[in-house]
Amino acid sequence: MKSNKKLINIINIMFIVVLCLFAVSLVEKKFQNDTFFTIALGQRTVEHGIEEYDQLVWHDNLRFIHLRWLFDVVIYGLNNTFGYAGIYIFVLILAVIQGLM
Repeated sequence: MKSNKKLINIINIMFIVVLCLFAVSLVEKKFQNDTFFTIALGQRTVEHGIEEYDQLVWHDNLRFIHLRWLFDVVIYGLNNTFGYAGIYIFVLILAVIQGLM
């Protein structure tokens, strides 16, 4: 009986995710400027490692602690592999996971 409930829950979750992905494919995708900054930081981190100074701002030698470097690298990788659709779907999946918790 418990295995049937687990199977039904998994099927329901997969149905919700597929439905959300279908709905997302119909919606026009718009990104904020922060998306492009995140992609640029991810590219910079992949190429140069985690840096102490931010090279992407107008100020010289601005100390910068890059706390979300892993997220930036993942977003950069998704953008290179799947384009903006990959980023959009990844954020949607994160939102669904967070909603289920």
